[in-house]
Amino acid sequence: MKNNMKKLIIFIIFLCVIAVWTTKRFHKDDMNPLILNNVEAIASDESPNIGRCYGQGSIDCPAGNRKVEYVGIGYSLEIQ
Repeated sequence: MKNNMKKLIIFIIFLCVIAVWTTKRFHKDDMNPLILNNVEAIASDESPNIGRCYGQGSIDCPAGNRKVEYVGIGYSLEIQ
């Protein structure tokens, strides 16, 4: 029984080594530049919607050179 268990463990380890070797051999790290451009386009904002700045505080307002308490940025279907 112990001999069969050792053979099974050695066989499983052998299969794992073959699987890792095959994956490393055929896996390419090169990404198409078009894919990278698409990821950057999805991650960036679609519009320069700055929002509104409220109050006086320590946060920089993106619409001007002043310090505010809150910056309201978001998407809305309502007309402002």
